[in-house]
Formats: sequence, structure tokens, C-alpha cells
Amino acid sequence: MLRNAVIVVAALTAGAMNVSAQAVAPSQAAKSKVSAPAEKNVIELLALSGVRNALVESSGAYERQLKTGVPEHVLKENGGALEKALRKALDPMRLTYFISKDVAASMSDVEVAAVAKWYASPLGRKVVDNHEKGIKLMRDERAMITISQQETAKQSQTRTGLIADLVKASREGELMAEMAIKVGRVSAEKMSEPGTPPQMIQFFIKSMEDKRSIMAKRYEALAISRMTVEAKSLTDAELRDVAAFERTEAKRKYMSAISSGTAVGVLDALDKLAAASKPRVAQR
Repeated sequence: MLRNAVIVVAALTAGAMNVSAQAVAPSQAAKSKVSAPAEKNVIELLALSGVRNALVESSGAYERQLKTGVPEHVLKENGGALEKALRKALDPMRLTYFISKDVAASMSDVEVAAVAKWYASPLGRKVVDNHEKGIKLMRDERAMITISQQETAKQSQTRTGLIADLVKASREGELMAEMAIKVGRVSAEKMSEPGTPPQMIQFFIKSMEDKRSIMAKRYEALAISRMTVEAKSLTDAELRDVAAFERTEAKRKYMSAISSGTAVGVLDALDKLAAASKPRVAQR
């Protein structure tokens, strides 16, 4: 019988790297042709907002997070192949291509310019710089959590609340839970051994859906730990300003488009892996 996947506590990037799957399928807009000027502006925005660097630094942590939703029987049968597929899917250059297409097709030039203007501001540069330092802490999650706990013990309740509000505004917890569930669903449907009863696959998928809120809360808690470390140099007023920016329509569109582009790359890689691995499994 399929067993529920273990919810693995892993760190993810925030701010410019709230890469997740609010839109787990390619947006219809992304299918249209992207104009060269808009695409150029988007590439510049991805660099300015730190997304490209975040993709390089955080691919390992993101791979671990996505595997949270994969059924144990799939990991046992195709774990090595799955890891290779995810690494290919999360290749920074490959993801930058998919993301840039979706962002350019989903946002207007005015919206791209507005987000770029914020990241070019003194506060925007500070946030990106802090984030790039914070990403490196993800390599040792226990150390990151320990440092976060030390910082939390020193800060006021007001500041603790501001950091939590910022993370909530970014939607990192719910978006990452959605992506993990989507990966789990696809891997269960397409990578289970031949002959696995459909009702067992549906049971696993439902079990993952039932754990959505728990997963989201755990991811959010980790995001708060990371943000506590990243935000050490930000004032309370600056934290409020960043949270306000996260809630703007342009920034939400930006994050949703990044999510869509990432999902296109990841699910495409899983589809190809499933097609290649099923014949091999069937021949055993």
C-alpha cells in the first residue's frame, strides 16, 4: 500500500525567490510569443531582483523540498532517476529560460518596470543583498534555525510579528506546499509501478491534500527562521515597507509568473522521466 510521504523540514528562499506553484500549469499567456524588448527587460529584472543567483544557490534545497511530495514507493523504485530529473529541471539556466518567458508574457512593461524600480531602490538592494547571504545559510538548516532562535530571543514581540507578517505576505508557505503536492501527484500518477491499483494512487494523493495546511505551516515556520536572519539589518519601518511591496499586484503577478515558469520546467522533466522509466520498470 502507498504510504504518506514524510513531511521534510527544509529551507527555501524568500523575497525574490518565492518560487512555488500557485499556478502549477503553464499560464495561457505564457504560450504567446514574447516580444524581444519585454523579454530583455524581464531578464534584467531577474538579475536585479536576485532570482538568477537564488536559483544557483538554492537548487539543492529546492530539490529536497520537492521530493517531500513524492511517494515512498516511487523513491524506492526510481529514486536515482528522479534526483537526476529534478537536478536537470532545476538547472539555473534552464529555469531562467522558462521563468523569463512566463514573466514576460504575464506582466505588462509597466508592471515589470514597477517591480524593477523597487528592486533598484536602496531598500530593494538591501533586501537582495541580505537574501543572497541568507541563501548560503540554507546549506546548513540546523545552524540557520539556531541563529534564528538566538535573534528571536533578542528582538521585541513587535519585530517578531513584523517578520511573520512579511512571510505571510510573501505566501511562501502555501505556495511551496502547493508545489510539493503537485510533484507528489504527478509522480504518483506517472511513476508508480505498472499494475498499481488506481484507488491506491488516489488514496495517496488525497492523503497529501489532507496534509496541505500542515505542510504550509511548516514551510512558513522555516521561512520565518530564514527571514529572521536575513532581516537583521532592516528597521521595523523597512520591514513594513517590504511587506507592503509583497502585497502589491505587480509583485504578486511577478511571483505567480515565476511560479508558473518553474512549474513548467519541473513538470516537463518529470513527464520525460516517467516516459523513460516506465518501460524499464515493466521489463523487470
